[in-house]
Amino acid sequence: MRSIIFIILGLGAIILSGRPRFKPRSYRFFRLLAFEALLLLVYVNSPSWFYSPFSTQQVFSWILLLGSVALAIHGFWMLRTYGQPTNGIETTTQLVDTGVFRYIRHPLYTSLLFFDWGVFLKHPTWTSAGLALGATAFLMATTLCEEEENLGRFREAYANYQKHTWRMIPFVF
Repeated sequence: MRSIIFIILGLGAIILSGRPRFKPRSYRFFRLLAFEALLLLVYVNSPSWFYSPFSTQQVFSWILLLGSVALAIHGFWMLRTYGQPTNGIETTTQLVDTGVFRYIRHPLYTSLLFFDWGVFLKHPTWTSAGLALGATAFLMATTLCEEEENLGRFREAYANYQKHTWRMIPFVF
């Protein structure tokens, strides 16, 4: 049953990723790879999610996972409210630089990064470490490609925005 759910979700990510999903150097291409790595990480670690629920490792994992959800909800709300999107939240017409966007340029990808490492901590193995590192690399590539697109769309305003915000995690990167 778990395998069927994994296959359905994996195909769903491919379908929902949009037309340029197989175009390298597109943020959608790298985002799709990140989603697939995250999905595989969840698949690999899901049997261990509730093992020893009050251990330090599990508590830290749940903090990352809950932080991921909170950051995603806030990020989506900010984009929808202030970004004046034309297609879901995919294409905003206004640069959002308030709320969490005042500190980091990519809170939604940061939420996926928190999710990534929260799932990894559920059952750290060499396999899950490779998947977590792969998802992290794909998320970083996604942000770099998306920043190129944002510079093209918002020009000088985005260049100035980059100068005073962190890409994903304040004081880290």
